[in-house]
Formats: sequence, C-alpha cells, structure tokens
Amino acid sequence: MVLKKSGEEFEKYQLSQKKVEKEQSLKEIESDIQNLKKLIE
Repeated sequence: MVLKKSGEEFEKYQLSQKKVEKEQSLKEIESDIQNLKKLIE
C-alpha cells in the first residue's frame, strides 16, 4: 500500500518535472529567437 502510494507520487513528480523542463526549454527557444531577431535587424 505504501509502496504503491509512493510510486504514484513519484510518477506525478516525474510528470511535473517533464512539464517544467518543457516550459523551460520553450522559454530558452523564445529567448534565442528574440536574440536572432535583434541580430537580423
């Protein structure tokens, strides 16, 4: 019972970590695009 619960919590944690990592990489990409736009102008 306890192991199952902790496994579920760990899965939730992993999913939220993946979401945070995706959002972070999107922000980095947006930042890179902004920097490229400045270089082009």
